[in-house]
Amino acid sequence: MSEGTGDFIPVSAGVQPAIVKTVSAPFWEANKFSDDGEEVEFFHVTFEVDEKTPNGDKMSIRRKYRKSLHPKSNFRKDLIGIRGGTDLNADERKAFNPTSIEGMKCQVIVEHTPRNDGSGHWANVTKIVPA
Repeated sequence: MSEGTGDFIPVSAGVQPAIVKTVSAPFWEANKFSDDGEEVEFFHVTFEVDEKTPNGDKMSIRRKYRKSLHPKSNFRKDLIGIRGGTDLNADERKAFNPTSIEGMKCQVIVEHTPRNDGSGHWANVTKIVPA
């Protein structure tokens, strides 16, 4: 998620214990690696972390994934972390529904990168590891 104007506080950098809070409905966006207007399917996974806002609410961070279970896809790599280090077998891949991971515990690795306009930084999930 990004740091915006106002009172928004990004999740702190580092390893954060988390739970998969929600998996969004799929949505389509232009493929940034194609010039022919092709669209690809994406979804967001929102992770709730133990860190709290000043008013006591749990913080969350989300990551956007391309809907793919290819071995090199970011989602497949992170899914292994969410599943405690276990990959899906062929039958599980055929029947897999991303919302099935809601409620699963894991750890998210959050890194901060400076915004181009100098107004703060972005907080990004860079990797998921087992709880």
